[in-house]
Amino acid sequence: MDWDHLHRYLLRTLEELTSVEEAQAEARLWIEDGYGHNLAWLALHGKDSVDDKIQRQLDTWIERRKKGEPCQYLWGRTQFRGRFFRCDDRVLIPRPETELVIEEALSRRLSSASMRVWDVGTGSGIIGITLALETQWTITVSDLSSKALDCAQENAHDHQIQLKFVQSDLLQACTDSLDMVIANLPYLSPLIRNQLQPELHFEPSQALFAEDAGYALVERLLKEGWDHQVPLMILEIGHDQANQLKRIAKKIGWPHVQTTRDWNGFDRVLVVEKP
Repeated sequence: MDWDHLHRYLLRTLEELTSVEEAQAEARLWIEDGYGHNLAWLALHGKDSVDDKIQRQLDTWIERRKKGEPCQYLWGRTQFRGRFFRCDDRVLIPRPETELVIEEALSRRLSSASMRVWDVGTGSGIIGITLALETQWTITVSDLSSKALDCAQENAHDHQIQLKFVQSDLLQACTDSLDMVIANLPYLSPLIRNQLQPELHFEPSQALFAEDAGYALVERLLKEGWDHQVPLMILEIGHDQANQLKRIAKKIGWPHVQTTRDWNGFDRVLVVEKP
């Protein structure tokens, strides 16, 4: 088997599982993230032989993928903002929308300034680690899941970043003053669990679902941030949650509440701020 054959085989197999467009996008992920090449490399080396070890691995990955397992879990890593991070069933798979949270944080505070930032529900650590790599801020990352914190610590070690790791239910373990809280908390309603695509059932439910139609954890964090006198909070939210969460934030007392839209026009980032 050469690499062109492998690529065609991937496309045929993935088209049986999803649409043609999604199969093409995912096949590119397999080449780039799974095998560490890009499509330009494939164009030049398509006739190169694929070694036996990679072929055996391909068969294993294909069987797992046919059962619905997300491709990022197959090779145990994913790209976020141009960097590789470990990613397995201990943590949620990072989505592109989370980059909007990073951009919002960077746009509101000087990256060179001294800032004390808490990344709540860090999961794989992508938010906290990315901010540590791109700023001079002091970052604390927390999660209720010890397994998620283990993954975040492994990623921090890979990127040679020093962070403070705390096992905490939201901000319950916070005793210091903060300049910013940033989070991508679970915001899906448990009631839609059976309506979701099969891949989501492989991700940890604790990282996906929240009570009260998905609002419970974000609402709690808004209250805790207010009680801790945090001046700025930046939170990723569900595509249809903006209006309700704006009302909740204003009811709590946050004087400045706004949202940022994603590329599809949905309000996906909630920003609350007070002097």
